[in-house]
Amino acid sequence: MEAAPHKGLTSDVKSTVDLDIVLEHQQRITDTRQAIDTLSHAIKAQDEEIKKATASVPHFFDRTSQRENLMAEIALGEASEKDLLKLDERIAKDKAAFEDAKNAVTPALEKAKAIRSGLERKLKEAEGVLQQLESNSRKIVQSFLIRESEMTALEYIAHAQAIKMNNLRLRALDKLIVAQGGRSIGSYSNDRLYIPVFSLPQFDGLAAPEVAGMGCFYSAHWDLVNNVFLEFAEYEKERFEGLGVQF
Repeated sequence: MEAAPHKGLTSDVKSTVDLDIVLEHQQRITDTRQAIDTLSHAIKAQDEEIKKATASVPHFFDRTSQRENLMAEIALGEASEKDLLKLDERIAKDKAAFEDAKNAVTPALEKAKAIRSGLERKLKEAEGVLQQLESNSRKIVQSFLIRESEMTALEYIAHAQAIKMNNLRLRALDKLIVAQGGRSIGSYSNDRLYIPVFSLPQFDGLAAPEVAGMGCFYSAHWDLVNNVFLEFAEYEKERFEGLGVQF
């Protein structure tokens, strides 16, 4: 069952965290998580671009050892300078092909790396924001619940005061009815009515002094054993007599 809205009570409530603030905070968490997910996917996409660009560059085979071996063979008379010239031409051709391919992908590769660096920084920033938001969640919800408790306390106190007075009146009226020969409207458990106070500022000073140690706003039992009901019955009788009722 949905609780009735609190009206006219907010001026007595200490906490300022209302439902809108809680929902706004939770929406920020949701939005930040979505941003992190978007950034993570964007980083993966740039990783694929970097991988693709890198793979398009042919492998440059280092022929230094092969050239040194050939030079040794020339020194031993097992090969000629012509063979070395052919190898150098092949090395130059491979290197040119490698440089051409590398130069072709360098702009795209550098762009992808730059984008990735920017995305990575944004991701770290978003993760920091999320961590801060999540660390504040419990405090914000607690403040919201305290606010709800304080607003409920004001309603509770108003009802408690009404119950106290109505209980006194009913017990007083019961005694007047019995005194007029009527049947008691009371109950053997009427003196078991205890209305507790709570650890909220709205209850400061409201614990009944006579039962303060029990943390009670009101104790019907105390009123019973201390003849408060009898005193209130006399008060009610005098009030009715003032209205013209004869007993």
